[in-house]
Amino acid sequence: MKPALTWQLRQGSALVYVIWFAVAVPLVIAGLLLEPRWVGWLMVGWFLVLLGFTLAMRISEGRQRKAWVAAAR
Repeated sequence: MKPALTWQLRQGSALVYVIWFAVAVPLVIAGLLLEPRWVGWLMVGWFLVLLGFTLAMRISEGRQRKAWVAAAR
C-alpha cells in the first residue's frame, strides 16, 4: 500500500463516519418503506461492524507504535 493510503486508513475515524452515513441513510429510507424492526437490527449489526473496524485500527496502531519504539532503540 502507498504510505498516504495507509495513513488515511489508520486515521479511521473520518472514514468510519463517511461509511456510516453512506450505509445508514439508505437503511433509514428502507426503514420507512419496509418493516422498521429489520432495519433496526441491520443498523445494530452495521454499528458492530464499524466498532470492530475501529478497534482493529486502534490495535494495529498500538502495534505499530511499539514497533517504532523498538526500532528507535
